[in-house]
Amino acid sequence: MVAVLGLKLALETYREAERFHPLYLETGEPIMLQDNNQIYLVVSAIIFGLVASIHLVRALNNWAFIVGPMTIPIPASWVGFIITLCLCLWAVRLIVS
Repeated sequence: MVAVLGLKLALETYREAERFHPLYLETGEPIMLQDNNQIYLVVSAIIFGLVASIHLVRALNNWAFIVGPMTIPIPASWVGFIITLCLCLWAVRLIVS
């Protein structure tokens, strides 16, 4: 399981961020953030994970989502959940590899 300790990373400079290990493998070994691409991947994984969880909660609770005169159907949240979950897992996979 990958644990994310991301807020401190946003407050550190890039050199300090290299010494700070925001991600850990299951073995307990830290994953080093080597460049801006990996920082981008961490931020992307967090955002896509949050959006996926919002879609899932909306779909499970059957919450209405109305934009102007149009009501967005519940199956749209299931599709949104699957797409954002895949993007989140893709970013995590690229971080770990």
